[in-house]
Amino acid sequence: APGSGAIVHNTHTVNDYEVVSWYTEGVVIVDGARPSNLIEVGKYDSSPISAPGFNGDWGVYPFLPSGNLLLTDMEEGLIVVTPTYKRACYLEGIVTDSTSGNPINGATVQVLGKSITTLSNATGDYKTGTVDSGTYDVQVSAFGYNTKIITGVVLSNGVLTNLNVELSSGLTITLTGNIFYNL
Repeated sequence: APGSGAIVHNTHTVNDYEVVSWYTEGVVIVDGARPSNLIEVGKYDSSPISAPGFNGDWGVYPFLPSGNLLLTDMEEGLIVVTPTYKRACYLEGIVTDSTSGNPINGATVQVLGKSITTLSNATGDYKTGTVDSGTYDVQVSAFGYNTKIITGVVLSNGVLTNLNVELSSGLTITLTGNIFYNL
């Protein structure tokens, strides 16, 4: 829901999951086991309204003994949802220059076949993930560097996959000319 224009309202923590009302986007469940790498792992949209505003899911109550969620939707009324709590597959690492070893800031890390894209920070660190386990190809690119695709990256639920990537410079310089040496 972040970036959708919806407004967040009411957040509850249940066993390292954040259960959040997003008005017109419904309830979102976020895996909070790694607080620096929050991953959406579930969603239920109760509202037929898709525009930003104060409509839809006013609140969610996740503390029933059954584990069911009570959603209070301003247009649709009381809704009972049975969630499936599933840990994310965490993908984290560092992107560096293969020659100098220096971190690369602003490298794009993309899990191909998924809508997952993130950027490395000033120390080269990146953090992302998905709820869908599987084997993926990961593409890493940065201005002035050759793009690198790492194939066969296995992501598993509840598991941190460390993927450090070295990028080589994409800049090549060809010099032609004569060298004179005077004694």
